[in-house]
Amino acid sequence: MIVVYSPVDTPRLRFSLDVIFNAILNVGYTLIDDISASNPDSVHIVYAAQHKVDKVLHIVPAGLLEESGIKEVTPSVRHGKLPVIFPMEQGDLGFDLFAAVFFLVSRYEEYLPHKQDKHARYSPEQSLAYKHEFLKRPIVDEWCILLREELLKKYPKLSFPKRAFKHVVTIDVDTAFAYKGKGAVRTLGGFLKDLSGGDLSNAVDRFKASLGLSPDPYDVFEWVLDKKRAFDFELIFFYLIGDYEMNDKNVSHRSASFRSLIKHVNDYAISGLHPSYASTKDFSKIVVERNRLQEITHMPVTKSRQHFLKFSLPQGYRALLHADITDDYSMAYASTPGFRSGTCTPHHFFDLDLNRVTTLTIHPFAFMEATFKYYERTSSEQALEEMKSIVETVKRVEGTLYSTWHNDSLSNHGEWEGWQSVFTGLLSYVSGKS
Repeated sequence: MIVVYSPVDTPRLRFSLDVIFNAILNVGYTLIDDISASNPDSVHIVYAAQHKVDKVLHIVPAGLLEESGIKEVTPSVRHGKLPVIFPMEQGDLGFDLFAAVFFLVSRYEEYLPHKQDKHARYSPEQSLAYKHEFLKRPIVDEWCILLREELLKKYPKLSFPKRAFKHVVTIDVDTAFAYKGKGAVRTLGGFLKDLSGGDLSNAVDRFKASLGLSPDPYDVFEWVLDKKRAFDFELIFFYLIGDYEMNDKNVSHRSASFRSLIKHVNDYAISGLHPSYASTKDFSKIVVERNRLQEITHMPVTKSRQHFLKFSLPQGYRALLHADITDDYSMAYASTPGFRSGTCTPHHFFDLDLNRVTTLTIHPFAFMEATFKYYERTSSEQALEEMKSIVETVKRVEGTLYSTWHNDSLSNHGEWEGWQSVFTGLLSYVSGKS
């Protein structure tokens, strides 16, 4: 048990301590405001400007965790082998670790005025981690490892449980099928578009798949389940099940083939909701869409990832809580790989406006295949090499690697030709199997 002394006790401080000690280091802690009453044989961290206690680890507060409102904050950054924010002249670590963790994990900077991209999303270029080139490092986990090392120097008999690296594969189902299950009107429209554009090959493929004469190219679900059996990873499918609109073009939730697919896959993998693009403007749609998926699976739906990774803080996460979603997998940027909240470890959502921690668990993912193809414009071979580099980064901190894919990208069809091998290559690399 770690004893943390602080003359002030705030929700921000407790949230930071929970992330550090409970989520990452897997040790208990207790927060006290009177160190004289504490057992002198305990492991102590003093979080105060000054202290008179010998043989304790001392961290000097920067002041952020004593506040309750949202103010313009731009932390200083000290570069080096391990970049840190909120650097301090005094203290054993040389920076306010607790404030640094809170700033990144709470996404404090996303509550401040900022420019939005064309989808009204917070862009990574504005983030401190991007500007100072540590976005691709799970820097919070690295800071916690530093804390662990410093504590062991002062308390050699202290022991920490070892974390186990884990890979969780998540797949967004924006379009379950390329051709089938889309109804007569959409099928006819697609067929005529193929013919008018001179794409006879696609017209033939559409005709055959629509009539069940050949497999639909996007129907890779059994193939993915086979990979799950071979490589033994946790697998989550997020289904877009909203109404048809410009940015929501999946097969209708009423489609018999789509419903049958979901029911079958649900026997072998976790089913999550992919809240529609339209739901970000009308939060009531999240409940409607969740109910649709629950009606198909006959199971509670508690996991979700936003379509287009489009969400706002805190309103978007509050809407998920209102819809009884307990776990969100949207914490990443669409345009660049990396660790948006500074960590590869699941953590709770802290509502900065209300100054309190919530029950919503955030599962930050490290990369998405579409990022490499559409934003970075890399080849499939280059993408796999960058993915491997991120794998090693997560392994070094004994964290959880969440990777994101789409069923159409695994089809080897059209523009995604060659990308199926990226998926299998990553699985082989992570598992050590050839």
